[in-house]
Amino acid sequence: RITLQAAGGVIYGKWTGFFGVLQQKYSKTDNEGLNTQVLYFGGSGRFNLGGTRDFLLTYVFTDLNVGPNDYAQMHTISPAYETRSEDDKGKYTHQFALDLTSKNFASDTQVDGSQYALRWTYKKDKTNNNKFESIFAYGTSTEGVEDAATGKKVQDYNLAGELEDVTK
Repeated sequence: RITLQAAGGVIYGKWTGFFGVLQQKYSKTDNEGLNTQVLYFGGSGRFNLGGTRDFLLTYVFTDLNVGPNDYAQMHTISPAYETRSEDDKGKYTHQFALDLTSKNFASDTQVDGSQYALRWTYKKDKTNNNKFESIFAYGTSTEGVEDAATGKKVQDYNLAGELEDVTK
């Protein structure tokens, strides 16, 4: 398996822009259906609401290809509210966001899907360089599957969980 990736970004005042590409190719012909190409780009703005409170707005476009075919294009918008504090033990950040994703599938057998999630991110940066980040999200996702009997989108799954990252 060969993986190539590149990413970049630029920050100007309260604005951030970013982009990236990834290509993963398998050498065995049996695995060609797993070959993946991802292209993404987006931007965000941070608007101060006074003191240590900010409103953030982020947009991300993602184009995903699997095997030799197009798979989906996704548009995500994430409005968020962030608070920050600091004391003699470190710096703390709380971010409350709503992630809204529209999925446009290339296959004629799939209808467009969506994903919605409420997200809380907590970050702690201690003065002794220990870092901790916890993300809790709850939401729903549809992957473009339609119920043959009703013609309605099938909700593929609910999502709820927590991801923790401790860096020393």
